[in-house]
Amino acid sequence: MLAQIRAFSNTIYAKAIMFLLLVAMAAFGVQGVSHMGGIKDTVVEAGGRSINSQKFRHYFDSYKKQIEEQQGQPIPLDELMKANIDGRLAAELASEESVAELITREGVRPSDKLVMDKIGHNPRLIDPITGKFDDKAYKTLLAQNELTAQDFEGSLRDQQAQSHFGSGLGAGAIAPAIYAALGAAYEQENRTVRFLLLSPQTIGGPVQPSDAQLLAYMKAHADQLVKPESRTITLVRFSAAQIAPTINPSDADLKKRYDFEKDSLSKPELRTVTQLVLQNAAQANEASQRIRSGQSPADVAKVLKVTAPQELRDTPKSRIADPKVADTAFSLKAGEVSGPIQGALAWAVVKVTGVTPGHEATFSEVRDRLVQEARKAQSADRALELSKKYDDLHSGGTGLVEAAKKVGAQVVQLPAITKDGHTTDGRQLQLPPKFLQAAFNLAKGGETEGVEEAAPGEYYAIRIEDVTPQGPFKLEEVRGPLTQQLVREDLVKRLQAKADDLAARVRKGQSLDDVAKSVGAQVNSIKGLSRGDRQAGQSLGGQFMNAVFGSKTGEVATALMPAGVAVLRIETSSPGDTANIARQAQAQRTAIASAISRDFAEATRDAARTLIKPRTDLKRARAAAGGDPDTLNVDPAAAKTTSDPAKPAKRAP
Repeated sequence: MLAQIRAFSNTIYAKAIMFLLLVAMAAFGVQGVSHMGGIKDTVVEAGGRSINSQKFRHYFDSYKKQIEEQQGQPIPLDELMKANIDGRLAAELASEESVAELITREGVRPSDKLVMDKIGHNPRLIDPITGKFDDKAYKTLLAQNELTAQDFEGSLRDQQAQSHFGSGLGAGAIAPAIYAALGAAYEQENRTVRFLLLSPQTIGGPVQPSDAQLLAYMKAHADQLVKPESRTITLVRFSAAQIAPTINPSDADLKKRYDFEKDSLSKPELRTVTQLVLQNAAQANEASQRIRSGQSPADVAKVLKVTAPQELRDTPKSRIADPKVADTAFSLKAGEVSGPIQGALAWAVVKVTGVTPGHEATFSEVRDRLVQEARKAQSADRALELSKKYDDLHSGGTGLVEAAKKVGAQVVQLPAITKDGHTTDGRQLQLPPKFLQAAFNLAKGGETEGVEEAAPGEYYAIRIEDVTPQGPFKLEEVRGPLTQQLVREDLVKRLQAKADDLAARVRKGQSLDDVAKSVGAQVNSIKGLSRGDRQAGQSLGGQFMNAVFGSKTGEVATALMPAGVAVLRIETSSPGDTANIARQAQAQRTAIASAISRDFAEATRDAARTLIKPRTDLKRARAAAGGDPDTLNVDPAAAKTTSDPAKPAKRAP
């Protein structure tokens, strides 16, 4: 598990998650303060900006959730602490806060108008009917994320400042043509190579290892060959999905549902309406007459100096905000123009340019859909009802299996599983993280106190029948994979030794053809193999390509290939075609410019750390994350952040 976390935290996905996390979580109010001397609860301090324990905990919890979603299982806190995720996060936050502080000192500060425009154009905050900013939606968004308006707007200001600063910094970053040309020339360099392939058959084929060899291998790799803890579980399941096929709703129930949902099941009439908003009755009357005489609503709006008309395309009556305008629009025929309409908010004139008739769904048309909906609803109710009956029996002293049988619940005996949901033979069971976490928090013989919900309509209770602690594998448990491993290692070792012997003979003057004939192998030839040929690289293998382009003309080398070990000789070496190099160079300039921009961004982070000299309290970070500060084991990157803030730390993954 720990190795998986470390590996994940160093992947591009983790870095992307970290970046998105920092952008999104900036909304928790990571704002500057005027003086740090009196603030003791500080995890990260960068000039006039700080992050306290509460805010750091928000960051950490969100990042933990992201890791668990990627891994598909819950991650124990102690595993994250061992992987120093809290220290890495603190170092990353120190870099981000340093950049924000540096940009502020440079005078880049977006205006309030820019910030409000950004908020005003957020699709989540736009009323779908009026198309205007919805203050209620804004307040709901703030409440859901436990934010104040000042926090949220401050985070947007930070984001825009960094965007503007980065745009200005990279505006002139045009990659010189020679950069792309050199890269293209390097990729287009080609070689002609002749080689013989030593297959396993040329050395007598694979040799099966003895038990003594297998046991010796197990002893040498005892630290790696550790069987994880596993548990055998009895599962009581209350599943709406399983109950649903057994439910046959009556026509009376279906008709009640049909009457209730008929409007949503039917297709409403749609109209395309052009609406012109006017200032008074006289203006509305004039507008109506002008449109009826053939003038377009847009031209009429210009003549009368009013707001341009709004076109509502394929709109149901319910989506037109003003009821009087809606009634009028849906009373006209296609092509007709209304007279003056005194709406609830203003005077208006509408022109109907299109009508799509509606359709009222009949009971027979939607019966199958109604059956599925009724089954889904009734089965969910039934699953919940069964779980409650079981809970009453079990809490009253009835055994888990007996209580389940009395209420008719499904009882499943799961095979022994590990903490990540694998069976002992390597199969992955599709078990929810919450289930696995509960199972591995119980001792042998332990049962869930009540019924747990795994998902809507899915409930369960479990008992731990047996616990097999972590320990070494027995030979029979790993004989198959270990045998394959030793056979492969032995083959590669013998093939490589034979290849080295043959290569030495070629270097001493024997021809490649004679050497190949002596072992019953054929000589193959590849002409014009280029360094950038990705398809050839995949089929020949990375070691083969490295050997070809790491050797000079006339040199002999060996390389592991997918089907054996090759003995190869470089016959010729030449630059690529100039026309192809030119085309590739032109195509790569954009990618090189992006790489330069990324280098600028990294250099900015390093410069910010040097100038701002951020400080992190790693013990406080660990405590805020829920760990024990006394267990702190600082890695080199995190140590630099605290002990020598004058030196820029590497970007934490």
